Amino acid sequence: FIPHSKLGDENCRLNPVHITNGKDNPNKADFLFILSNSELPVKDICKFERTSILFSDKDLEFLASVRNLWMALKDFDVKKQYWLQENKGWKLKNF
Repeated sequence: FIPHSKLGDENCRLNPVHITNGKDNPNKADFLFILSNSELPVKDICKFERTSILFSDKDLEFLASVRNLWMALKDFDVKKQYWLQENKGWKLKNF
């Protein structure tokens, strides 16, 4: 169990994990995990110390959204890396 809050809960700022589909960051998180199409502008995503985007290559709509996000990141001074699944495991790649 990981203590968490979700959009609309009281005292969200006290929890280490906040689950939302909005732009709020009540607990002043340093890490952002994107799990579905995000309305968050790239400039706001870049405010986080680290952002992870978790997706399946079977979700074509979300995959297109992720590709658009990656293309938008070229205009920002951020370190861009991704993990690629290969026959013998996973390999970290730089973008």
